[in-house]
Amino acid sequence: MDANTRTLHPSPDSHPSTHEMRRAGGPAEPAEQSPGQSMTAGEATRPDPRLVFAKTLAGNQAVRTPGQRVSLAARRLLMLFDGQRSLAQLPHIVRPDEVPTLLQELEAHGLITLAGRLSEDLATASIHPDLKMAQIKRSLAGVFERELGDQASVLEARVQDCVNLVVLRNVLREVITLVAQRKDDAAADRIALIVKTHGPF
Repeated sequence: MDANTRTLHPSPDSHPSTHEMRRAGGPAEPAEQSPGQSMTAGEATRPDPRLVFAKTLAGNQAVRTPGQRVSLAARRLLMLFDGQRSLAQLPHIVRPDEVPTLLQELEAHGLITLAGRLSEDLATASIHPDLKMAQIKRSLAGVFERELGDQASVLEARVQDCVNLVVLRNVLREVITLVAQRKDDAAADRIALIVKTHGPF
């Protein structure tokens, strides 16, 4: 998005520890709960989408031999980990808000290990355009109405009706400019920042 797109830089440390589940661009979270403690999706920390996980020997065995005591959703996620693709590059077969809890479940059973972390541009480069568009639309749902109230419903609809990333980029450029005109630059910047978290498109 031209002026609304950030420059991405490689991560300086490509091999964080297994429990370094950082918020994207944010500081490390407080110490995690012990494996025996339960954590709801709302309480769990959103993992860095650049993280790359691999199956352990036990994880490979669990895939080959059903019966491992993990949830069906956790097993489905386990099957995707190959030690090469980041979380951002994996197919979205579970709800995003379930991922932190499922990762904790798999780690507690010793089925996955953290293999590294991709630089942000590599982590997002392989996302299918349709998935990326859906992610951006989800992140913007309701944002325009929060900034402008009921008068933003048309802008909201324009964004949600975009059929591909090219159209979405052009529409976002227009509506962000309109937000600046109707409210202020700070509101436009807040929306642009949400878009920037998804990288260039």
